[in-house]
Amino acid sequence: MALRWFWHVHSHLSEGRRWSERTLEQTENAAPELRAGLLAGVGYYTRLIGESGQAARFIEASIELYRQLDDKVQLAENLRGLGMIAHNTSQYERGSTLLEEALHLFEQLNNAWGQSMCLINLGRVAQEQGEYRQAQLYIERGIEIGRQVDKVAAIYGTIGLGWV
Repeated sequence: MALRWFWHVHSHLSEGRRWSERTLEQTENAAPELRAGLLAGVGYYTRLIGESGQAARFIEASIELYRQLDDKVQLAENLRGLGMIAHNTSQYERGSTLLEEALHLFEQLNNAWGQSMCLINLGRVAQEQGEYRQAQLYIERGIEIGRQVDKVAAIYGTIGLGWV
């Protein structure tokens, strides 16, 4: 998936999706690691194009494989992505559950960036539900962790805090 960032940065999302889907179709019997990555990739592009329901199905399939493979890094990343889809489709309880699971995995992995992003996303979910104090706490904690590792995470969190 070396081309993933190229297609993303240059806004060739449909092309990325098309090539990822073609590859996925030709690899039905591939190793689970490869298949999981392809499913996640197709889900990623499909989500960015705005087809949330279809994206969720691809990402759910990748999550199932990552659980079988015990790949906690990719499992956490895809749980976070699926949590964001749930949030964006007003499935707030599901979004919170998925983001909390991802957060727990990122904590186990000592992945501060992932923790920061999950906390900020949890803040956005809480804000959408009118839980403004909880949203503020999540986002402030996400900013604090984000500042330690990534200025982008801190900036994103600060914007999120502005929503609250």
